[in-house]
Amino acid sequence: MVGPKSDAERIRTLEQIFADQRRLLAKRVNPDLSQVPQAFTPYKEVLGLYNAGLRVPADVTLVWPDDNFGYIRHFPTGEERKRPGGSGVYYHLSYLGRPLSYLWLNTTPPALVWEEMSKAYDHGARTIWIANVGDLKPAEIGLEFFLQMAWDINRWRRENLPEFLVVWAAREFGADHAREIAAIMDQYYRLNFQRKPEHLQWWLPGEAPRPSPFTADEARLRIEAFAQLRARVDRLWPALSAANRDSFFELVAYPVRGAALANERYYCGELAALGAASGRPGAPELARIAQAADARLREETRVFNEQIAGGKWRHIIALEPADSQWSSMRIAPWVLPQFPAGLAPADTPANVAGVAAAGASGFIETGGVVSIEAAHFSGKVDRGDTGWRVIPGLGRTGDAVAVFPTTAASVELTKLATDAPRLDFQVSFSTTGELTARLDLLPTQPVRTGAGLRLAVALDDQAPQILTTGAEAGSPAWAQSVLNEVVSASVRLRVPTAGAHVLRVFMVDAGVVLDKIVIDCGGLKPSYLGPPETCAAK
Repeated sequence: MVGPKSDAERIRTLEQIFADQRRLLAKRVNPDLSQVPQAFTPYKEVLGLYNAGLRVPADVTLVWPDDNFGYIRHFPTGEERKRPGGSGVYYHLSYLGRPLSYLWLNTTPPALVWEEMSKAYDHGARTIWIANVGDLKPAEIGLEFFLQMAWDINRWRRENLPEFLVVWAAREFGADHAREIAAIMDQYYRLNFQRKPEHLQWWLPGEAPRPSPFTADEARLRIEAFAQLRARVDRLWPALSAANRDSFFELVAYPVRGAALANERYYCGELAALGAASGRPGAPELARIAQAADARLREETRVFNEQIAGGKWRHIIALEPADSQWSSMRIAPWVLPQFPAGLAPADTPANVAGVAAAGASGFIETGGVVSIEAAHFSGKVDRGDTGWRVIPGLGRTGDAVAVFPTTAASVELTKLATDAPRLDFQVSFSTTGELTARLDLLPTQPVRTGAGLRLAVALDDQAPQILTTGAEAGSPAWAQSVLNEVVSASVRLRVPTAGAHVLRVFMVDAGVVLDKIVIDCGGLKPSYLGPPETCAAK
């Protein structure tokens, strides 16, 4: 805000603006201002002013923003729910801004929209819902799901959430192919939730180029996963009627092929650059594959703009970055990268070799690591109608879990063992002593303003240990959390004996979405640059 120099001055200025605007509305529109629709959106830093005491007239609707990456920053309190103006939500399915924009493909999973918007509805944000979609293409699926929720909040629930894509595909392309198309799009959202196609550049604008934290094997696994998805799309193409092919290209084929080719050019190019720096013989072929993927991506985009539907959508799709504007908020144009010598990719993946599959006896330590998808719990304990529930389609490598109802009161820290809803995971260790458990959460914002994301962990009947994580929107830690779709917290576990144990996860606050648990028994190796990551955890 130009002019005021302090938050106190900014608050006074805004309150004066409110008063001036409302005098004009009373004079020119209706003296009864309660009959004049008015809304105030405390976007970005303005939310801080609101929390610092900015007074908004009670008949004005408060429209709460997300953090620009799909995670709502504020949920109405009990007092705010009493305001006659009510509350709403301003939600992003596309974004131009820091740390990196996402303007090309729509990759926000419907399951994330459901988790956040149903939570907002439950907390009373029901007056206005606004979706920022940038260009309508290719955001049709996400926008339709958002609007269907706004029209009928009860239509889509946890129990039938996966059916949305099936119903959508059947309407667009017929029942014969609906489930395969829905499965393709479900996998498309899952793979891109790990890292959006517009965020494959791992350095931020102004930083020196650096490769991703993936090992060579992890990068190849990701490329292969996208290649398999692309092959499924290509197999469907000849089975579609001629009347459906243009819409199939727009809604399914181009997003899937585009994301696949973007990953292929980035990761093959990255491996080529790292291999060349270390003198590996396969680097030139990897460089050729990356450049071919880039050329194919540009051709697919040309076809969308110039050939599909007779050129109806000319100029609608542009690869990111589409132009040279706002370069401080966008990835650089792709070129075959160059990295300093000495950054050779590792041959052993950080987590893949240590992934433990869930068997009859639970999760077993493999390669010095126990890796658990949160939805693979062996048991759970509810407290009344409050408990952990699976959200299908939400998570980086599997389904996530969260506490419902999202309006449930926080559990007193002294009563976790007796009053908190709990998840149990059967685990088996070959080692004893102190081990580190890392819990990966989605980077949701706390339901209670100013609080962190809190939950508790215990091994067997040991006392629960409180974990608090989260990052303030706009901070460097937050930037990395939304780009990676994860925020983590770690705790030390005391393992008295080798063999079978039960890892218990307790609710402290509602609003926490648990995605994965990784226990390091001495075998967790970092990727060549950055924290442990994986494309293929089970």
